[in-house]
Amino acid sequence: MTPDDSVSGDMTEAIHAAARWHVLLQSPDVSDAERHDWQQWLEADERHRQAWREVKSLQADLATVPGEVVGPALRGADKTRRELLRRLGMVAVAAPLAWATWRWVPWQRWQAAYTTATGERRTFTLEDGSQLILNTASAADVTLNEQSRVITLYAGEILVQTEPDVYYPPRAFRVETPQGRVTALGTRFTVRVDDSRTRVSVLEKAVRIEPTRAPAGQRLQQGDKTLFSDRRGP
Repeated sequence: MTPDDSVSGDMTEAIHAAARWHVLLQSPDVSDAERHDWQQWLEADERHRQAWREVKSLQADLATVPGEVVGPALRGADKTRRELLRRLGMVAVAAPLAWATWRWVPWQRWQAAYTTATGERRTFTLEDGSQLILNTASAADVTLNEQSRVITLYAGEILVQTEPDVYYPPRAFRVETPQGRVTALGTRFTVRVDDSRTRVSVLEKAVRIEPTRAPAGQRLQQGDKTLFSDRRGP
């Protein structure tokens, strides 16, 4: 993958630093000197303040996760982002049923390989030549193997411009969200995850959507837009 913007690396590092500061400041053993160092870091750069707002927003999202899911993972966490994420991963072992229910919770953003902060936009060229554009406050992972090409969108919005596949038979190109799946049919399209809904807009050619709660899929043509939800009822 190749990021086409020059400042995104600095912003990503700021997000990582903000995450480390946040974990440190939650510790009952944090010192006045450490609080002072954090304040200096925060005031040193606008990107630091932007990253801090992102982390605080994620904290608010995390508060909606049931205590029996996230509590054991956070208890006694070390002062590093890596350790925090490792402990979150322990939930999968300690409470597999709860983890299955909450596998799309916001901390996925912390682990995603492709991310943007609020106000940031990034463009990537994938290994197969397809283009992936992440809009503001987005997080996604990409899996390319011999069987398929899959983008997993956790949060925010992406624009995808697919390229003809060099494999034969051609591998499917899919975007997966908490609410379902979008399969590209040689196309350019956008997908947005918004609360409990996925929004799809086809800019060129066609896609096939397969909502998790729908009995059958649906083909969308150029110019079509739709949304689908993971909630039951109207």
